Amino acid sequence: MAGYIENMRLSHATGTIFCAGALLIGRIGVGHASDLPMVRTITAQQLRSAVREATNHVVLLHFWATWCRPCREEFPALVRLVKTYPTPFFRLILVSADAEEDLAEAAEYLARQGLQEPSYLALRLNDVFIKSVSSEWSGALPASFFFVPGRGLAKWWEGAHAYETYAETVEALIREQGGMLR
Repeated sequence: MAGYIENMRLSHATGTIFCAGALLIGRIGVGHASDLPMVRTITAQQLRSAVREATNHVVLLHFWATWCRPCREEFPALVRLVKTYPTPFFRLILVSADAEEDLAEAAEYLARQGLQEPSYLALRLNDVFIKSVSSEWSGALPASFFFVPGRGLAKWWEGAHAYETYAETVEALIREQGGMLR
């Protein structure tokens, strides 16, 4: 764990930026570009706006990285969530912590997972960016933030979790919003 934390400090110190999303810079050109998910750049303010403007019952803002083993291990749970919960009820926004020069690798990883949801690259990642997501977030990965319209941040956690934990959280938040799943 100490090595992981030291890697996070080094990543922050060397300007690692997160994949996040709204301002299109361009599709990553690796392999067949049309087969890769869109990866866009975004500022902290644009990310807040994107979450606030989402009309889904539940928005999961998930920070991850290709170099993060727990992130890769839990990724199938996120893919399953997207396939389980219909768009009117649930939206996944992926934010990769890979360095800008590894953006193509992140896009390729998403493609291998079968996800075409847009992912994002956060600009000017720093403590201000991290704290704009949650004042309690340390910046550790993976990190998941559940937002609901009109309420804002409803629940969050750091660390990998099983599909069942994600599903229970999504379903409880949808029910709280008056949504019917079945």
